[in-house]
Amino acid sequence: MRSSTQQRPIDRMVSQFDQAQATSRYPVLTYVATVLIMFGLLAFVWAIPFPHIPFLGKYNGFVNWASFLIAGFVYYALKLSPVVSYVVLFFFFASSYLIIQLEYWQKAGGPALWIIGGVVLTLGISTFLIFNKNKDLSRLLFVSPIVTAAKLLSSVKVKY
Repeated sequence: MRSSTQQRPIDRMVSQFDQAQATSRYPVLTYVATVLIMFGLLAFVWAIPFPHIPFLGKYNGFVNWASFLIAGFVYYALKLSPVVSYVVLFFFFASSYLIIQLEYWQKAGGPALWIIGGVVLTLGISTFLIFNKNKDLSRLLFVSPIVTAAKLLSSVKVKY
């Protein structure tokens, strides 16, 4: 049993993030930048060619490097809070759908997926760093998607 003074790791992350973000003039842009970073990173990693593995057979096209990124990140979020991991997983499902649509656009003559992913990733990181001059917040960049999901859940009064 936990005593009332001990916090869960996710609660510590949220409080550290809130303390680091206390000086930010535009806190909403932090959350927008977090979504851009995650989408851009996923699209960029999705575009990296994956080797052909014979035992996958007809499912060979369904596994790529982004599958491992999604699995690792959702597992990390699951260890912190199962409810937050569901929100993160739903975000990845929605992002995957958009990325597949971007792949169709690329095949129809549109820009390459890695270029779109790189531009969105650069825009997200730039926005995050420009509007958050606090060095502690930059250190918390990796956990910002989990904190964003936790904040979203707390805003709709769901206990995470």
